Amino acid sequence: MHNAFPYLVAFLAVTFYACLPVIAKKMNADIPPFAFIALTMLGLSLCGFFSSIAFEKSFVFSELQIDIYLWILLFAILNFFGFFLSLYAISQIPLVKYQMINMILPVITGILAFLILLEPFKARYLIGIVFIAIGIFIALSDSSAETSKCAAPLQDNCDIVAPENKK
Repeated sequence: MHNAFPYLVAFLAVTFYACLPVIAKKMNADIPPFAFIALTMLGLSLCGFFSSIAFEKSFVFSELQIDIYLWILLFAILNFFGFFLSLYAISQIPLVKYQMINMILPVITGILAFLILLEPFKARYLIGIVFIAIGIFIALSDSSAETSKCAAPLQDNCDIVAPENKK
């Protein structure tokens, strides 16, 4: 690793994104999903707009080509549906299981990068994909041992129970 800083930045970005579903679920606010998306995206848009004004003084929005705006529109549409579907999913399943399903993200990103961006795809990535798929399958499968009551608190098949949420 030549420079660790980009990896630290990536770790922080992933950490911040990992906080979002927890916060969304913890809020327990009676906000419909589309209104929630609108409110959070308004906040994000304002932060982005003012940050652009403060730190990107040479950038001019009107100088962008139309095809760039079309890519931005596609990005926004995919982000909207991804956001909506994630809000629905976390309202229906435990966050741990949602995040396990989220582990497929690097596989999908890698395949799309190969197909669309023509980035190299190495044979060893296939081995990683197999391990990811097996891990997700193991983590999400419900076995009868897991669903039964634990005889002792430290058995391997016992779930660690979080304290009840205080409202």
